[in-house]
Amino acid sequence: MIVFDLKCSKGHTFEDWFGSTQEYESMKEMGELECPQCGDSDVTKGLMAPAVAVSSPSDAPSCSADPGGTPGCGMGGCGGGMCGFE
Repeated sequence: MIVFDLKCSKGHTFEDWFGSTQEYESMKEMGELECPQCGDSDVTKGLMAPAVAVSSPSDAPSCSADPGGTPGCGMGGCGGGMCGFE
């Protein structure tokens, strides 16, 4: 599923979910998209921010020292709050 920010010709913005971009395009071509506020079927995709993946805590470097005594994150100062992985 994908969510699109949509906008009607009267300036109302709203979101709707689609199975794919092709589903959105097909529904738009057939006039099946409507603004929930005014019923306008002249609907276009609005500007969207890209989805950004974030690492999970398990992907974060460890603050434990390696055998040589160097902190795992490379920032130094483990225990001092410098890196935020504590």
